[in-house]
Amino acid sequence: SMDAMMELMGVEEMPQLAPGETAREKLAEITLPTVNEQSGEDFSSRATMSELMDSTLYLLFPNFAPWAGHGTVITYRHRPNGDDVDSCIMDIYLLTRYPEGTESPEDATTLRLGIDQPFSDAGEVLGAGLANVFNQDGANLPQVQKGMKASKKGTVTLGNYQEVRIRHFHQTLDKYINS
Repeated sequence: SMDAMMELMGVEEMPQLAPGETAREKLAEITLPTVNEQSGEDFSSRATMSELMDSTLYLLFPNFAPWAGHGTVITYRHRPNGDDVDSCIMDIYLLTRYPEGTESPEDATTLRLGIDQPFSDAGEVLGAGLANVFNQDGANLPQVQKGMKASKKGTVTLGNYQEVRIRHFHQTLDKYINS
């Protein structure tokens, strides 16, 4: 909800929009001071609305997925879980800028969750909002896995647009294997 998002951003009361102002513009205005403070730089004249507000995820073959942006950057890495084709190890990195000329922060501690452990157990590190997003996404995985194996034709049918990244991944993997 919008209230939860404002709470995550440290905004105590819901901001009011000026006539003609969009919620997107207001959120960018609220986000910018935090980005400036974290980086020690002033992005007000060079950060685009998209860079401040959009969630842009890049997928780098074979298993590295950084989100782009000026705030805390979330990055995923997926690794094999031994020989288990039905699971993987998912690493989540939260990368935050720190101002140039300041001492780098201490190395982050690694937090490992068990296979049946909810992400909310890592809420202190991830933040409650992000932990809840991962919990919601993870709750779907058993049904997705079951559905992938339920096809009468014995193969997975990928959507033309939404799953183009999956298709591209497997085409690239096939090129490496077959070369």
